[in-house]
Amino acid sequence: MFSKRHYERATELLRLCNLSASPTGNPVQRVVYCFSEALRERIDKEMGTLPPKAGEEKPFDMEEVLLTPKPFIFVCSQSSSFFHVPQFAGIQAILDNLKSATRVHLIDIGIKSGSHWPILMQALPNQLEILKITAVGTSKEMVEEIGRRLSSFVAENMKFPFSFKAVVSEMKDLSNDLFELDASEAAAVYSEYRLGGMLASPNHLEAVLTLIKSINPCVMVVIDTEANTNTPIFVDCFNEALYLYAALFDVLEVCMRRDNQYRMTFEGLFIRKIIRNMITCEGEDRTCRNVRLQVWRDLFEKFGIKETKLSESSLYHANLMADKSAHGFCTLDMDGKGLIVKWKETPIIFASAWKFHNN
Repeated sequence: MFSKRHYERATELLRLCNLSASPTGNPVQRVVYCFSEALRERIDKEMGTLPPKAGEEKPFDMEEVLLTPKPFIFVCSQSSSFFHVPQFAGIQAILDNLKSATRVHLIDIGIKSGSHWPILMQALPNQLEILKITAVGTSKEMVEEIGRRLSSFVAENMKFPFSFKAVVSEMKDLSNDLFELDASEAAAVYSEYRLGGMLASPNHLEAVLTLIKSINPCVMVVIDTEANTNTPIFVDCFNEALYLYAALFDVLEVCMRRDNQYRMTFEGLFIRKIIRNMITCEGEDRTCRNVRLQVWRDLFEKFGIKETKLSESSLYHANLMADKSAHGFCTLDMDGKGLIVKWKETPIIFASAWKFHNN
């Protein structure tokens, strides 16, 4: 419709959609509410009828959100075992590559809660000489609190020495010396929904990949969204976003009450803003972008980063978590060497492991 500039007809259709839209209704009503609102704003932009104050709103900064996650994001991500499926696959992939290591250095770029690290810690041998975790974030208070929780967990449950370092920095400002690397340590890099948040800034993304390559980790685990909204064709972007977030709204419907305040904040502030950014913004202003696993393969290949197959043990642990997911709606498929996590057959997340081939 936008290509034909049939704005009046589109406006009438949106009016009809709004009759069944509600931010507090069922998943369909909620997703219709978010998308119809975003489409209304896009039409107003195209027609030049957008209220002046609407254009003054601060652009949605996806990088900032991912580096300073909010409590409502944590609560919702912990609400269903569905969200833990790729984590278990990724943690096992790290363990598979640290079997003979006695000194381990884990680098978490864009740490959110750190809740996945105790899972790995409990699988490490007590004979470990040292475990170091370096966590990147922009909120000093948040990252240091995660460090205190992890240190307390190790003190109560583990016997090996533990060191935690908070790196408070924007991704574009990261440098090798911030990680205090030691050649005697086996390093592993973990990225959960972090690299995808940099797609709107290709130069920053390439700089981070160059940095990670210089670290030369034994493995890098990447968990991210399996969708292709990073396209200049509006209809394609719209359809991908609609399928993705309709499925995500349905996940939350199964595991949380409709009036749950964390869910309503997550949908109303976080997802709603992402949808708005995808639908109404173009160019550098469209900071919310996703690409499929195959696109990451093509990009990583330019940096000498090769995908390594997830082990049977990784898939076993992922399947255990999938079986716990509500009503069996979570299904798993392999895409080459990586894992695709689906909800009612809609791909939502991928988990993958990567090796570096340095000269």
